[in-house]
Amino acid sequence: MKRYIILFFAVVMSHLVANAQDDFIRGVMAIHDNDVVLARFHLEQAVKEDPTIGYAHALLSYVYFEFGLYNEAMEAADKALSLQHMDSDSKFLAYKYRALSATKLASFLSDKAEKAAVKKHAVSDLTMALMNKTDVSILKERARLYLGLDMPMESYADCKLALTSAPNDPGIYFLMGEACSEMKQSKEAISHYTKGIELQPNHLKCWLFRAIEYVKLSEYDLFASDVIESFNCAKSDVILKYLDTLKGSSNISKAIFNEIDSRIERATDLKNEPLLAGMIMEGNNDFVSAIKYYKKNTLEENSDVVTTSIIHCYMSLGGYSQALAVLDTIKNVSPINNTYLRLKLSCYNSLGDLNAALTEVNKLIELQPEDYFLYYMRGIINYDMGNKENALDSYSLAVSMAPERDYPLFSRGRMYYLLGDKESANADFKRVLEINNDTANFNCSVFADYYLGNIDRAKERCQLMLAKSNSEGNNYDAACLYSLLGDKSRALDYLEIALEKGYADFEHIKRDSDLDNIRKERSFIKLVNKHKSYRDNRLKMLR
Repeated sequence: MKRYIILFFAVVMSHLVANAQDDFIRGVMAIHDNDVVLARFHLEQAVKEDPTIGYAHALLSYVYFEFGLYNEAMEAADKALSLQHMDSDSKFLAYKYRALSATKLASFLSDKAEKAAVKKHAVSDLTMALMNKTDVSILKERARLYLGLDMPMESYADCKLALTSAPNDPGIYFLMGEACSEMKQSKEAISHYTKGIELQPNHLKCWLFRAIEYVKLSEYDLFASDVIESFNCAKSDVILKYLDTLKGSSNISKAIFNEIDSRIERATDLKNEPLLAGMIMEGNNDFVSAIKYYKKNTLEENSDVVTTSIIHCYMSLGGYSQALAVLDTIKNVSPINNTYLRLKLSCYNSLGDLNAALTEVNKLIELQPEDYFLYYMRGIINYDMGNKENALDSYSLAVSMAPERDYPLFSRGRMYYLLGDKESANADFKRVLEINNDTANFNCSVFADYYLGNIDRAKERCQLMLAKSNSEGNNYDAACLYSLLGDKSRALDYLEIALEKGYADFEHIKRDSDLDNIRKERSFIKLVNKHKSYRDNRLKMLR
């Protein structure tokens, strides 16, 4: 931006009235000093005093963009381009920031056609900007937009042109790799990603996207090596966001584990291999293997994520005592660390140690009195302790803080129902049905319909919920519904599916009143004991 300052002084001065001239100069100097707050003030004053200053409007489009005010940036650019006496640099700025602002706003659009239309208009603006000034950043931005519009050849052409001015820009080679990938030219894509890595060895996307191209060529060993090396470039959660490819492919998993096991066996210069292996195994619900890999971690920088992951794995196995034991070993952690307090709360609650759970949730409420979920959890604990009035008070606080959240609302409704206040209960259940229309989150609606007497609708919602996600949690909820309905056979079938899929909260099963209709069935006792024994044996493997 500073390179435009002298130009503006040279061209603009003869066109401005005195007050506007003073504010314009101050605005330009503020930009020169990287003070966009002061620049905004003076430039807004300048256009107020003289609305015909196209140069000031062009600069304002830049300032507004920096503030994240994309609509205002587009309006300022529109105003600038509508005025006369605009030199090429001013037009360049106006077209550039109108395009960039439109691109930012497009990211918030859900309609694909509408988003594509905005991107096409942005491409037109960037093309106009380039007619006024050749700029590598604009060529790269247009190349990105072309990719988003499924125009890889045009994107590649822009990258080639950008390379003439910036031959050592790794970002350009990354875009070229993407374009080649879109054109199904994996070998060429790999070549470009490799060049990007040579220029910038910690270029995360080049490593990861090259890895994915290796998969397309069935070069799984090279894929595995790139994924492991990518962990040296960024935090693990950033990497895994790009690696959905890891799931669902036995070839990929096998290749990674072969590479990891080989490195671990050599025990030379281990870095992120155990962490990556643990995350993959955790993602595949093999929590025993995940814990074993996590425990091989030797990097101090990974210790927090590894510890938390081990705790989550134990909890997923139903090993809440083991999870608490790990929590108790954590050193140099503030006693008010919310993450660990929440994990302790969950463990105590799942173990049925309700007094300890109540203590932990009250600690958290003192730290975060504005968090509705904590009051909801306190309501659950009080309900399990038989303190119905206290549970109702906590649920009501949660509802008052988050009136659009269905779980606190449903729980309060059920509490009203149990206390004999059917009118208040029905009002809450009806409200749940009003706000919960997402089939992925039908759980509360299923039971709201049940308590309202809409039995057929409750069954229908249950099947929609399962069709959307056949998870252990949803199957457990289905077991609860059919138990309440007295359909013992179907309730047991769904409970078996939930347990087979990994549901392991046996303490909750023990005290969940929804299952009372099947609790004394011999098949229920046999089923729960079988899976509890299996859980216990898995946990013994980790001793």
